[in-house]
Amino acid sequence: MSLGCSQGCESSIPPPSTRSDLRAHDELDHDAGDLGLVVWFGSSAALAGAYGLAVSGAMTIVTPLTLSLIKSRTGKKSRWLRAGLSLLFVIDLAFLFANLTKLQDGGWLPLTSGFIIYWLMQTWARGRPPSWRACCANKSRSATSWST
Repeated sequence: MSLGCSQGCESSIPPPSTRSDLRAHDELDHDAGDLGLVVWFGSSAALAGAYGLAVSGAMTIVTPLTLSLIKSRTGKKSRWLRAGLSLLFVIDLAFLFANLTKLQDGGWLPLTSGFIIYWLMQTWARGRPPSWRACCANKSRSATSWST
């Protein structure tokens, strides 16, 4: 289908055969990375343990953050919203506690990397000068004022 708008324009998109070659190359790199992780963990079960703990931890963190975001954006404190997200939070906690048994099998990796990233971010936030923090706080207030 031609809309008549592209006359005289050259496309920078490579031909389809080149794109499929690139996809095959990316898939090969992705498969090699997966194989490298399995070799490093020693088994695919240990890798599954790390993945399960990472996903259940992320779900547990996201649920209360979602409630906080909805309350801050809408200003509403709905009982139904709190009840629904509290139920999801209990389910998320059950998954997290069930996956803590995989800590020895490889679940330590996402926990360790999460703690290191958190520590680095807190160190960076505390190391900024007070004037920078005040500037950022004012910008974040003005960015959220559109919703209220």
